[in-house]
Amino acid sequence: MRLLIAAAGGITAYLITGLFLGVAPSFKRAHRLKREGRIQKWLAQVGSPLTPTQFIAASAGIGLAAWMLLAFMMGEWFSSFFPAAGSSGYLAWTYGRRRRERLKSIAEAWPDAIRHLLSYVRSGSTIPLAIAALANQGPLPLRAVFDGWAERARLLGFVPALETVREQLADATSDRVIEVLLIAHEWGGELVATVLSDLTDEITEDLRTARAIKAEGTTQRIESWVVGVVPWLLLIYLTATQGPYRTFYQTGTGRLVVLAAGIWWAIGLFVLRVLKKQVAEPRVLGAAAEEGAT
Repeated sequence: MRLLIAAAGGITAYLITGLFLGVAPSFKRAHRLKREGRIQKWLAQVGSPLTPTQFIAASAGIGLAAWMLLAFMMGEWFSSFFPAAGSSGYLAWTYGRRRRERLKSIAEAWPDAIRHLLSYVRSGSTIPLAIAALANQGPLPLRAVFDGWAERARLLGFVPALETVREQLADATSDRVIEVLLIAHEWGGELVATVLSDLTDEITEDLRTARAIKAEGTTQRIESWVVGVVPWLLLIYLTATQGPYRTFYQTGTGRLVVLAAGIWWAIGLFVLRVLKKQVAEPRVLGAAAEEGAT
């Protein structure tokens, strides 16, 4: 029986991890491979060395370890299942937060980077030379992205090297900037400076709008955390010591209450995710656009 419950815990951890990643589980091989590819790209954007399988196994391991610890503290394996299942999403939440911060820092660095490129273009320099200078003297978030740019451009060529950077970032804002740089490199002309200047203004306005949207959703995010976490913390607190609460949740009625609460909690998490989800700017350039068109 306990082995069956442990297996159910692992499956639940897998489903919760998929919920945090925004990837619905599928048992079709083609869909599964495509999903693993998206998770792999997601992990690469975080900078994690883990493979998708290792990531899911690590999340399940965290959930299982939390289950064992909470079961010891609460004196009840069933009541501790749902808090432990929620803790299995900790790694996905941490990685997701790190990814958002990294992509945000890169997006906010692009206006300064374009101004840096503009100064080189207006002084008569070419786009390849301007980008080479960006790799050494540009904003710090982009220096790591363009690390080793000289060797990469020499081995692959300017256009393939820049396309590699675009797929590494996998971000709609970076797609726009890099596509403009590719066109500017191909066609050149006097309009390059004008186009780059207009692009700087557009990205700056987009970032201002994104910050306003995030500020508006701060209260909702706090409320969702309170709704999702506090009830289980209260349950752990009430059952951590001997007393009537601990005795009640060890009975069949108490387990039924926890089961009903866990089901409603899972439904609530899904609804909250749908309500607070922000529609990201779609990638219309790069490999993601080509996959969507096929």
